[in-house]
Amino acid sequence: MSYYHVVDLPHVWHKPVDPASTEDFSTKNPPPVTQKDIGGTYLTTGLRSIAVADGKIDMAAFRRDLDLWHNAELEVGESNSDKSAFNFGRALWPNAAFLRADNWNEAMEELRKRGLAVVDVWGIIPGLKRGSDGGISWLIDDNIQARILETLGSSFLGWDNGEEDGRWYWHHLRVSPAPVSRVAAYENFVGWFKTLSADLQGYMNALCGITYPHYLAAMDSNRMIGAELLQALPSINIWCAWIRGASRQYQKLWLAGISVWDMFGYKTFDREMYAGDSATRPELGLGNPQNQTGPDKGQTLHMMRRAWLVAFMYGVNIEAFETSQFTEERRISPLGKMQLEVTKFCVKNAERRGVQYCPLAIMTDFHSGWTPPRHYYSDSFYTVWGCMPYEKGDHQMDMVFRNLYPGYQDCAYYRDGRGFLTATPCGDIADVVLSDIDPDILDRYQAVLYVGESEIDNDLLKKLIRYVDFGGIVVWSIAQLGPEALELAGISLTGRMFSSRASKEPESETVYNEFPYSFAEADPKDLHVLLDDGDSRPLMCLKNHGRGRIYTITVPYGMTNRIPEKHPIVGGDPLRDTGTLSYIDKPIGTPYRLLEGIKRVLNNRLKALNIIEVEAYIDPIGSEPAPRTTSIQYITNVTNSPDKLVVTLANHNPFPVYVRMKAATADIGHAIDLLHDEVEMKVVGGYINLTLFPCDSVDFSMYIIQIVMNRPVYRFMEEL
Repeated sequence: MSYYHVVDLPHVWHKPVDPASTEDFSTKNPPPVTQKDIGGTYLTTGLRSIAVADGKIDMAAFRRDLDLWHNAELEVGESNSDKSAFNFGRALWPNAAFLRADNWNEAMEELRKRGLAVVDVWGIIPGLKRGSDGGISWLIDDNIQARILETLGSSFLGWDNGEEDGRWYWHHLRVSPAPVSRVAAYENFVGWFKTLSADLQGYMNALCGITYPHYLAAMDSNRMIGAELLQALPSINIWCAWIRGASRQYQKLWLAGISVWDMFGYKTFDREMYAGDSATRPELGLGNPQNQTGPDKGQTLHMMRRAWLVAFMYGVNIEAFETSQFTEERRISPLGKMQLEVTKFCVKNAERRGVQYCPLAIMTDFHSGWTPPRHYYSDSFYTVWGCMPYEKGDHQMDMVFRNLYPGYQDCAYYRDGRGFLTATPCGDIADVVLSDIDPDILDRYQAVLYVGESEIDNDLLKKLIRYVDFGGIVVWSIAQLGPEALELAGISLTGRMFSSRASKEPESETVYNEFPYSFAEADPKDLHVLLDDGDSRPLMCLKNHGRGRIYTITVPYGMTNRIPEKHPIVGGDPLRDTGTLSYIDKPIGTPYRLLEGIKRVLNNRLKALNIIEVEAYIDPIGSEPAPRTTSIQYITNVTNSPDKLVVTLANHNPFPVYVRMKAATADIGHAIDLLHDEVEMKVVGGYINLTLFPCDSVDFSMYIIQIVMNRPVYRFMEEL
């Protein structure tokens, strides 16, 4: 159990997820994928297809492919001198089509001999049976799985549950009776996946399509979770906060496939494909913006490189690219070269990277079903569970994420790639967890920010009381509290309602202009008022409880009243902007805002959770007049040494950023630039100054730095 605030140093959890270390591991059937199964904490893949012709796999050709992609004479990430052989990693991520071959088990035997794993057999789509244009049944025969497991054993990780949550959201609910509640929607979701699980022998890996990784991780049939990053999927920062949070909450490893796709097409390096798919598919229409291919289409190399490295520092266990590592002439492409470069770096530093420091748990109700305000698997704005409109608490979640990851909501809908990776003004410090989290896992977080539609009472309230008693911090809104929680928070309502257009910090006398908002008057008794309405009526209060602290926001969800909008898209035309492609290069608005005063008070306390302090400027540091401020992404990883950190700095702006980095409670004594040949960095006065190039620079827009402090800056939780 954690006892925060007993000493000044934060207590951190520094052990990576390993399902085999959990008490109930032996009861799981099938068992989750473990570190032992993948040979450590990190694994990379290469080949994604096994060619089948006339019902057979040409084994000689297959061996040549393995020699090209997974040459055992080379170290992982290396190539031979004439660029005719490479080693992309110790695993394949193959399409299920190889199962059509009569001799598919010969291919599995070849993989066994070479010590190669099969990570995730993909391309199995519910309801898509074998047809004239291909496809494969989604029914996996008992005999097939038994033979694969007999041959590969634990090196076969499972069948791909590939974005079926998104397909459920988009397709299944359109032909099902509309659920009447969030609980009913969840039960529909689980019931649908029980059928899928049975057809895939209950031996799956969940490649998520929407923000439902927790529901999938909670199912024993999903041995591992993960997602493709980029493509037309959610912003990587928020996406991985959900996936990483589910991984830690349910103790399952996670994978990331870095996509060459965006909303408009995909990257290839073959001359005859420059015209795009629409050249050979007239039904798509000439110039169809979603089917363009070529070296200047799809995701950029610098975007894919940053995505790979960010996921690595987030703690991903298995990482892969989709395709386009080679040309049709079997020559390595620029993407293939880049994959080898980052693979070599990551394999070398897999243990050295440490564990991402996430002191903040963003908690929401188990049945929330929240998804971003617009996303690939819906043609509607502001929906949960595929068919239910946002309530005010759902908009609060959106606003909290916009605060932590500014611009995330524009992800995938802009040609310039904005939103896929964002700055983190408060630090990249949050995991998303659901309210069913085990108390012992919850103890690993220093603070809980409770968001979304819910009433905190009964078992959940007891869980949070226990957490606060032993030093945790809880932030919640009065709209989420039942009577007992209100009493715990020390809030007594007078029964009067008020409205205002301003907020004020009493201590600093700082006043903020606000959109109109309404709130119930509260008598704070002996509480510490952090924010009021300018007339001494409290909007945010602090109460010390046990060893911890409770922050209560008296404005419902901390939000303004509804702001009229003609269309969810800023500047959108209700008559014309009705289809998905109408939304391209246009920002989504919001009918609510978080109060500016609440954001300021909250952000100051979130920033204080960081071990590292980062200042970012548009102008050179020390310039006159004072340099203009901006934000970058920064990630902190803790290691096995309490005086050592690994810090990732990434500039996602189209302009250079000047950065000063220091530790919050110590001086930096020594620093090594791991990403750039491990050169020693200049440390002046206990801090580091450096310049991050614009985001479209393939290099030096990002740094991964190992830092040694002059004294310890954290303690390990197991020492308590």
